[in-house]
Amino acid sequence: MNNRHVTFAASDELYTYPRTPPSTSSSSSSLPSSPGPLTPPTINKYAYGTRPLPILNAPLDAPAPGGVYTANQALALYTAAAIDLAIDPFVTKLPPSLNAATLALPATHPALPKLLVQCRHLPWELTIEPSSQKQPFVTVGDFLKKLYEQLCMPVTAQELERVPADKRRAIRDAHRRRCKEVRGAKDVERRVDFLMEHRRFAGLSPPDDSGVAWRLSAKRPT
Repeated sequence: MNNRHVTFAASDELYTYPRTPPSTSSSSSSLPSSPGPLTPPTINKYAYGTRPLPILNAPLDAPAPGGVYTANQALALYTAAAIDLAIDPFVTKLPPSLNAATLALPATHPALPKLLVQCRHLPWELTIEPSSQKQPFVTVGDFLKKLYEQLCMPVTAQELERVPADKRRAIRDAHRRRCKEVRGAKDVERRVDFLMEHRRFAGLSPPDDSGVAWRLSAKRPT
């Protein structure tokens, strides 16, 4: 597991780079060789309104002709399997929709070598990459594996102290609840505890016009 520390900027803004526009070439399969000049940044507020998400400045590949990104149906909003984000999906019984053939499919259309992911409950922007260097794109299985690994990362005391007091109490309550509900859970706050009661995966939405990050939705258990 990659135990990288999170560095926070000094302002309340997240600067993101725009997606590379589709090629104007007559060939629909060609992509521009470089992202071109940068445009003025867009602004997104941190979920709790107190500090920004960290800056990640790697632009995504250009979308398919027409500028459309979509998530695989197994991960998409409204059709995704509601798995518990606090449990390793590969040590439990996955739902039938997440069979071996589906797990090997690209997580997105077009297939991408990296996904930047935001969630309104998390102060971190997550980076999802293939599990193998030989794999040129993120698969459905890669997404679920890397998402779990990043949400499993421990939270530092400094990161907790930057959260408003009421949210901090809710996060610690979520931590205690997870330790009771998840077999083998260790008594340390982890990123997944920032989801509080919203521990069920509810789908992945493509980037909107204001940035390059995909949006992770999570919900309460039903």
